Amino acid sequence: MVHGQHRQAGLPSLPQRESLGLPNTRHVHREVEPGQKDHRQRMREASKYASAAVADPDIRPIYVQMAAAHNKNPKRPFDMAVSDYYHHGNDLLWKRHMGDQEKPKNWDMFYYAWYFTKPKRHGKRRRSAIL
Repeated sequence: MVHGQHRQAGLPSLPQRESLGLPNTRHVHREVEPGQKDHRQRMREASKYASAAVADPDIRPIYVQMAAAHNKNPKRPFDMAVSDYYHHGNDLLWKRHMGDQEKPKNWDMFYYAWYFTKPKRHGKRRRSAIL
C-alpha cells in the first residue's frame, strides 16, 4: 500500500484506529534483531548518563565547552553527553565518584545512585483561592 492509499481503501487513519481500539498494523509481527536490542540498551544507558551528567554542576560546563569545541550548540550539553558516552564510552560521573577504579565488565548503571537525579517540578504550585 502506497502512502495515502489507506484513505482511498476506506481504512481509518492511525489515530482513528487507536481511538477505535484497532491494533497498529505497522509493527504487529515485527521481530527485533539482537543488534537493535543492544543499540536500544546502549542508547538507554547513554540517555540516563547524560541526564545525570548535565544535572551535575561540575560536569555540565565540561559538556558545554566540548559542544562549543565541536561546533555544536553549547546550549544543548545533553546531546554532547549522549554522544560522548555512546561513541567513546566516556563516563565522567564514574571518574568523579570512583576515581581511577576500573569499571567492572558487567556493571549495572542502575545500582549506582549518582546516575539518578531527582525530578524537578515545573511551574508554580497552585494555591486555592479560598484561604
